[in-house]
Amino acid sequence: MPSAVAYHSLKTNKKSVSKNELVNTPLALIRQCIGLTLPLLQHRRILDVGCDDGRWGKVIRETIPFADIDGLDLRDVALSSYNHVYPSTDFMDFVPDEGKRYDTIIGNPPFSLFVPMLEHARDHVLKPDGYIAWILPETYLYGIERSRIHTRHLSELVVFKRRVKWENLGDRPLGSHSLYIFSMKPVDRPPFIRFLDNQND
Repeated sequence: MPSAVAYHSLKTNKKSVSKNELVNTPLALIRQCIGLTLPLLQHRRILDVGCDDGRWGKVIRETIPFADIDGLDLRDVALSSYNHVYPSTDFMDFVPDEGKRYDTIIGNPPFSLFVPMLEHARDHVLKPDGYIAWILPETYLYGIERSRIHTRHLSELVVFKRRVKWENLGDRPLGSHSLYIFSMKPVDRPPFIRFLDNQND
Protein backbone atom coordinates (compact mmCIF):
# COMPACT_ATOMS: atom_id res chain seq x y z
CA MET A 1 0.00 0.00 0.00
CA PRO A 2 1.33 3.41 -0.77
CA SER A 3 1.88 6.06 1.84
CA ALA A 4 -0.41 8.51 0.11
CA VAL A 5 -4.18 8.17 0.07
CA ALA A 6 -4.11 9.94 -3.26
CA TYR A 7 -2.10 8.70 -6.19
CA HIS A 8 -0.47 12.09 -6.56
CA SER A 9 -1.65 14.01 -9.64
CA LEU A 10 -3.26 11.08 -11.44
CA LYS A 11 -5.96 12.10 -13.93
CA THR A 12 -8.45 9.68 -15.41
CA ASN A 13 -11.70 10.32 -17.27
CA LYS A 14 -11.00 14.05 -16.93
CA LYS A 15 -11.08 13.79 -13.13
CA SER A 16 -8.26 15.04 -10.97
CA VAL A 17 -7.30 14.34 -7.39
CA SER A 18 -8.10 17.01 -4.82
CA LYS A 19 -5.52 18.25 -2.37
CA ASN A 20 -7.63 16.81 0.46
CA GLU A 21 -6.64 13.33 -0.74
CA LEU A 22 -2.88 13.98 -0.54
CA VAL A 23 -2.20 12.52 2.90
CA ASN A 24 0.15 9.87 4.28
CA THR A 25 -0.75 6.73 6.21
CA PRO A 26 0.54 6.40 9.82
CA LEU A 27 3.25 3.76 10.16
CA ALA A 28 1.43 1.94 12.99
CA LEU A 29 -1.63 1.50 10.78
CA ILE A 30 0.54 0.28 7.91
CA ARG A 31 1.96 -2.44 10.16
CA GLN A 32 -1.53 -3.49 11.24
CA CYS A 33 -2.77 -3.66 7.66
CA ILE A 34 0.25 -5.71 6.57
CA GLY A 35 -0.39 -8.12 9.43
CA LEU A 36 -4.02 -8.53 8.36
CA THR A 37 -3.13 -9.21 4.72
CA LEU A 38 -0.15 -11.55 5.19
CA PRO A 39 -1.90 -14.48 3.41
CA LEU A 40 -2.21 -12.22 0.34
CA LEU A 41 1.45 -11.17 0.49
CA GLN A 42 3.50 -14.27 1.30
CA HIS A 43 4.83 -16.18 -1.72
CA ARG A 44 3.03 -13.77 -4.05
CA ARG A 45 3.95 -11.14 -6.60
CA ILE A 46 2.95 -7.74 -5.17
CA LEU A 47 2.51 -4.27 -6.67
CA ASP A 48 2.48 -1.15 -4.47
CA VAL A 49 0.58 1.50 -6.42
CA GLY A 50 1.68 5.05 -5.58
CA CYS A 51 4.71 3.87 -3.59
CA ASP A 52 5.68 7.46 -2.71
CA ASP A 53 8.40 7.36 -0.02
CA GLY A 54 8.33 3.54 0.11
CA ARG A 55 7.04 3.18 3.66
CA TRP A 56 4.61 0.36 2.76
CA GLY A 57 7.39 -1.46 0.92
CA LYS A 58 9.72 -1.08 3.89
CA VAL A 59 7.17 -2.58 6.29
CA ILE A 60 6.50 -5.50 3.93
CA ARG A 61 10.23 -6.05 3.56
CA GLU A 62 10.64 -6.07 7.36
CA THR A 63 7.85 -8.63 7.67
CA ILE A 64 8.66 -10.73 4.61
CA PRO A 65 12.39 -10.24 3.87
CA PHE A 66 12.27 -12.01 0.49
CA ALA A 67 8.99 -10.48 -0.68
CA ASP A 68 8.54 -10.17 -4.44
CA ILE A 69 7.30 -6.57 -4.46
CA ASP A 70 7.44 -3.82 -7.09
CA GLY A 71 6.58 -0.15 -6.68
CA LEU A 72 4.90 2.26 -9.09
CA ASP A 73 4.53 6.02 -8.82
CA LEU A 74 3.84 9.04 -11.00
CA ARG A 75 6.91 10.75 -9.61
CA ASP A 76 10.54 9.96 -10.32
CA VAL A 77 11.28 7.69 -7.34
CA ALA A 78 14.07 5.20 -6.71
CA LEU A 79 13.54 3.09 -3.61
CA SER A 80 15.53 0.11 -2.35
CA SER A 81 12.56 -1.59 -0.66
CA TYR A 82 11.30 -2.92 -4.00
CA ASN A 83 12.59 -5.47 -6.46
CA HIS A 84 11.72 -3.05 -9.23
CA VAL A 85 10.31 0.48 -9.33
CA TYR A 86 8.31 2.01 -12.19
CA PRO A 87 8.93 5.76 -11.80
CA SER A 88 6.96 8.47 -13.60
CA THR A 89 4.29 5.87 -14.46
CA ASP A 90 0.53 6.39 -14.52
CA PHE A 91 -1.19 3.27 -13.17
CA MET A 92 -3.99 3.64 -15.71
CA ASP A 93 -1.41 3.23 -18.50
CA PHE A 94 0.51 0.43 -16.79
CA VAL A 95 0.33 -3.09 -18.22
CA PRO A 96 2.92 -5.62 -17.01
CA ASP A 97 4.83 -7.79 -19.46
CA GLU A 98 3.29 -11.03 -20.66
CA GLY A 99 3.32 -13.60 -17.88
CA LYS A 100 4.22 -10.96 -15.27
CA ARG A 101 0.80 -10.14 -13.87
CA TYR A 102 0.56 -9.64 -10.11
CA ASP A 103 -1.12 -11.70 -7.40
CA THR A 104 -1.84 -8.77 -5.09
CA ILE A 105 -2.10 -5.00 -5.43
CA ILE A 106 -1.89 -2.88 -2.32
CA GLY A 107 -2.64 0.80 -2.24
CA ASN A 108 -4.70 3.80 -1.22
CA PRO A 109 -6.15 4.91 -4.54
CA PRO A 110 -7.56 8.38 -5.07
CA PHE A 111 -11.05 8.15 -3.64
CA SER A 112 -12.54 9.78 -6.72
CA LEU A 113 -10.85 7.28 -9.08
CA PHE A 114 -11.37 4.05 -7.20
CA VAL A 115 -13.72 2.34 -9.66
CA PRO A 116 -11.70 2.89 -12.88
CA MET A 117 -8.50 1.90 -11.08
CA LEU A 118 -10.04 -1.33 -9.80
CA GLU A 119 -11.38 -2.18 -13.25
CA HIS A 120 -7.98 -1.48 -14.86
CA ALA A 121 -6.31 -3.68 -12.25
CA ARG A 122 -8.77 -6.49 -12.89
CA ASP A 123 -8.52 -6.30 -16.68
CA HIS A 124 -4.81 -5.58 -17.20
CA VAL A 125 -2.63 -5.93 -14.10
CA LEU A 126 -3.79 -8.75 -11.82
CA LYS A 127 -3.97 -12.48 -12.34
CA PRO A 128 -7.51 -13.88 -12.64
CA ASP A 129 -7.37 -15.08 -9.01
CA GLY A 130 -5.65 -11.93 -7.75
CA TYR A 131 -6.56 -9.62 -4.87
CA ILE A 132 -6.60 -5.91 -4.11
CA ALA A 133 -6.24 -4.55 -0.58
CA TRP A 134 -7.07 -0.84 -0.48
CA ILE A 135 -7.90 1.65 2.26
CA LEU A 136 -11.04 3.55 1.27
CA PRO A 137 -13.71 5.69 2.96
CA GLU A 138 -16.66 3.82 4.42
CA THR A 139 -18.88 5.85 2.08
CA TYR A 140 -17.58 3.67 -0.76
CA LEU A 141 -20.08 1.05 0.34
CA TYR A 142 -22.76 3.23 -1.22
CA GLY A 143 -23.69 4.22 -4.78
CA ILE A 144 -25.00 2.12 -7.66
CA GLU A 145 -21.69 1.72 -9.52
CA ARG A 146 -19.74 0.93 -6.37
CA SER A 147 -22.43 -1.45 -5.12
CA ARG A 148 -22.04 -3.43 -8.34
CA ILE A 149 -18.30 -3.78 -7.70
CA HIS A 150 -18.83 -4.68 -4.04
CA THR A 151 -21.51 -7.25 -4.78
CA ARG A 152 -19.26 -9.09 -7.23
CA HIS A 153 -15.77 -8.61 -5.79
CA LEU A 154 -15.70 -7.47 -2.13
CA SER A 155 -14.29 -10.41 -0.15
CA GLU A 156 -13.55 -8.81 3.21
CA LEU A 157 -14.07 -5.49 4.96
CA VAL A 158 -11.92 -4.45 7.93
CA VAL A 159 -13.59 -1.53 9.68
CA PHE A 160 -11.27 0.82 11.56
CA LYS A 161 -12.75 1.63 14.97
CA ARG A 162 -10.98 5.00 15.12
CA ARG A 163 -10.66 7.76 12.59
CA VAL A 164 -7.29 7.61 10.91
CA LYS A 165 -4.91 10.43 11.80
CA TRP A 166 -3.58 10.90 8.29
CA GLU A 167 -0.22 12.63 8.09
CA ASN A 168 -0.07 15.99 6.28
CA LEU A 169 -3.79 16.47 6.86
CA GLY A 170 -3.66 19.12 9.59
CA ASP A 171 -7.07 19.72 11.17
CA ARG A 172 -9.10 18.76 8.11
CA PRO A 173 -11.61 15.95 8.84
CA LEU A 174 -11.55 13.04 6.39
CA GLY A 175 -14.27 10.74 7.72
CA SER A 176 -14.07 7.06 8.60
CA HIS A 177 -12.12 4.47 6.61
CA SER A 178 -11.83 0.73 6.21
CA LEU A 179 -9.53 -1.77 4.57
CA TYR A 180 -11.34 -3.27 1.57
CA ILE A 181 -10.12 -6.59 0.20
CA PHE A 182 -11.36 -7.36 -3.31
CA SER A 183 -11.15 -10.72 -5.08
CA MET A 184 -10.88 -10.68 -8.85
CA LYS A 185 -12.83 -13.92 -8.90
CA PRO A 186 -16.52 -13.12 -8.36
CA VAL A 187 -17.53 -13.63 -4.73
CA ASP A 188 -20.73 -15.63 -4.18
CA ARG A 189 -21.17 -14.78 -0.49
CA PRO A 190 -21.48 -11.68 1.69
CA PRO A 191 -18.09 -10.19 2.60
CA PHE A 192 -16.46 -11.14 5.86
CA ILE A 193 -16.53 -8.16 8.22
CA ARG A 194 -14.22 -7.57 11.15
CA PHE A 195 -13.23 -4.58 13.25
CA LEU A 196 -9.75 -3.25 13.89
CA ASP A 197 -8.76 -1.14 16.90
CA ASN A 198 -6.43 0.83 14.66
CA GLN A 199 -3.35 2.58 15.97
CA ASN A 200 -2.47 5.95 14.49
CA ASP A 201 0.89 6.81 16.05
